[in-house]
Amino acid sequence: MDISRQLIEKFITGQCTPEEQELVSAWFREYPEKFSEYYTESSWEAFQVDESIPVPGERLWSSIQQQVSQGRARRLRTIWSVAAAIMIIITGYAVYQLSRPETTGEGTIARKAPAQKTLPPHAITPMPQTRKTIANTSDDFASSTLPDGSVVKIGPQSSITFDSLFRNNTRDIFLSGEATFTVVKDKTRPFIVHSKNFTTTALGTVFTVNDRNPSYVIIRLHSGKIVIRKEKDFAPSFNEVYLSAGQQLKVNRTSLTANVTTIAATRRPPLATPRIKPAILSFNKQSLPEVLAKLQQEYHVELQYDAAALANMEFTGVYDPSKMTLQAFLETLCLLNELNLIENNSNNFTLQIK
Repeated sequence: MDISRQLIEKFITGQCTPEEQELVSAWFREYPEKFSEYYTESSWEAFQVDESIPVPGERLWSSIQQQVSQGRARRLRTIWSVAAAIMIIITGYAVYQLSRPETTGEGTIARKAPAQKTLPPHAITPMPQTRKTIANTSDDFASSTLPDGSVVKIGPQSSITFDSLFRNNTRDIFLSGEATFTVVKDKTRPFIVHSKNFTTTALGTVFTVNDRNPSYVIIRLHSGKIVIRKEKDFAPSFNEVYLSAGQQLKVNRTSLTANVTTIAATRRPPLATPRIKPAILSFNKQSLPEVLAKLQQEYHVELQYDAAALANMEFTGVYDPSKMTLQAFLETLCLLNELNLIENNSNNFTLQIK
């Protein structure tokens, strides 16, 4: 489609008929790059729109038609149509200028997209994945050492989950199943075991939590002291319970009734009490044969074991006969070292490796 220069000049000066105006507008829309050849910056600056005249709407056109002749109204509409067409073409030309490639003396290059700000690699520090789960899929207890040095014996088909960094000044362990914990003392960071709806808190002690049964939870304390509470988001009320060494707590999950008993009372009869007041024994990284020999000497009990097989096993702790029976203490030693305790009679025991 060819458009004469004369027709384009008539279009710019607003002298075109509506048919010619539509023809030139379509041509400029098809070839926006031609607009700069006919409409220069100086001519655009010379073009002014009378801002005192509002854009006519339907009602305004009716009023104009009633007050002026048909010819004047037609000229006014033509002026507004030309101005609107020029604005449309100007906009299209601007878009064309922004989108077309840049031209240099060496050829044509694409326009560069705005550079986006990026952080240097060292400024991005990913949060370390510290949540760790230890699962025991075997049919026997399995030992693991926690980051603080505490030792946990995880029961068969049981697992624990914890933060491997023990942040926020707590040592939180989430238990599923059964496990025995030998806790390293740390007064600044309480050791908290979370079972279904209950928590067991200690600073340094040995205790077992059995969470397998859906009807109740059992917590046994072998040494030290612990406190049992309900989880914060567990709605029913439950008074916290403190246990001493040798005690067991059984909590009904439905009624929340708590029953505290002595560990030895639920198993075998206690050993005969020596005639003299028994001494409190302290052990610090002593081999298990040394510990057993001391017990035989102080409490006149017969213990049968393979000293060579137990030579690499150590024990650190205190035995207070006023808080725990000797039989319960022997059971704790066997539990911590994966031994079996066999009662031959009330004053004679055999310790065997499992």
